[in-house]
Amino acid sequence: MQISTSSSRPHMLTQRISRSCQNTLTPWYIRDIWSEIMSFLNGKSLLKLALVNRSFYELVMDENVWKCLCFRELRVPATYQTTFSWRSLYIAAFDGSHSFSLRQRDKHIDWMRIGAFSIASGQAIATVALSELRLLSGTKGQCNDICSSSFCVSSDVKKGSWIADLHLVRCPVCNVTSCEGTMQVLDARHWDLFLYDEYKTGDWDYHEVGAHVLPHHCDAAAGGVFDAGYLEKKETLDLLELKSWVAPAGDWQPRGKSSSFAIAANTNLQPNEGLQVKFYVMLAGANGPVVGIRICQQLL
Repeated sequence: MQISTSSSRPHMLTQRISRSCQNTLTPWYIRDIWSEIMSFLNGKSLLKLALVNRSFYELVMDENVWKCLCFRELRVPATYQTTFSWRSLYIAAFDGSHSFSLRQRDKHIDWMRIGAFSIASGQAIATVALSELRLLSGTKGQCNDICSSSFCVSSDVKKGSWIADLHLVRCPVCNVTSCEGTMQVLDARHWDLFLYDEYKTGDWDYHEVGAHVLPHHCDAAAGGVFDAGYLEKKETLDLLELKSWVAPAGDWQPRGKSSSFAIAANTNLQPNEGLQVKFYVMLAGANGPVVGIRICQQLL
C-alpha cells in the first residue's frame, strides 16, 4: 500500500479519511490501521490529519506516534528516556528554530540544517581537521590524550540525539553596520535543549574552551562533531571521505553531511590570509553535562 504525503493529493486523502472515521468511537482495528499508516507520515502531515475530526485528533496526539517519528527522523536511541513529550521534542526540532533565534538575532545572516546524529559514549570530539581525524580511528578510549589545537575533546556530554546546523553570522566583535566581516558557525546541540527554561532565559550559555589561528591560506572552512566512541564505525569513516560530499573547487556553497554518530560541514574559500578558530561548549548548569558544542571560524 502506497500513500502520497505530497501537497498534490491532500483533498483526496482527506475525503478518504473522513469517510473512514465519521464516528468518533473508532473501532480498535481501524485505529490500529491508521496508526500504522501514520507511522509513514511526517510531522506536517500529521498535524493536518489532526484537523480532520476528533478521532484523528486523538490518534495524532498519541505520544507513541511522535515517539516513532522521533526514532525514524532524529536518530534517537531506542532506550532513550525523556521528561518532555515526544511531540514537543519533535516540534522543537522542526519548527525552524535555531541557536540564533533567541540570541544575537541582529548578527544572524543565514543558516542550513545539517542533520541529526547520536552521542552514545558521552564523549565528543570537535575538530576543524577532518582530513586528520581518520588517524585517530585507533585511539578509541584514549581521546583525552589528543594534544592538538585543531581538536577539542569534551567529556560528560549528554547522551542521546543531537541536531547540527551551519550558520553565517556577522562579525561578533563589531557593531558597525557597514562591516563586511562574517563568521561561519557549526552549531551542535542536544535535541531537547530549546525546551529548558534555563536556556530560554540565558542562564545556560556558551563559553570558550579553545582557540587557535591558522596564519596561512586555507582552502576551506571545515569542521565536525564526532562521538569519540564510534570513530571506527563505517558510517563515520565514510563521512571522512571528503571527496564524496564536499563541493568541488570553485563552488562556494556550503555542504554538510550527517551519519549515525557524526556530522560535518565544509565551505570552500577564496584566496585568504588564514582563519581564526574558536571552540565553545554549553553546560546544563555549573556541574551539568555538555548540551551544546560550537565551532566558529572567521577569516583573518
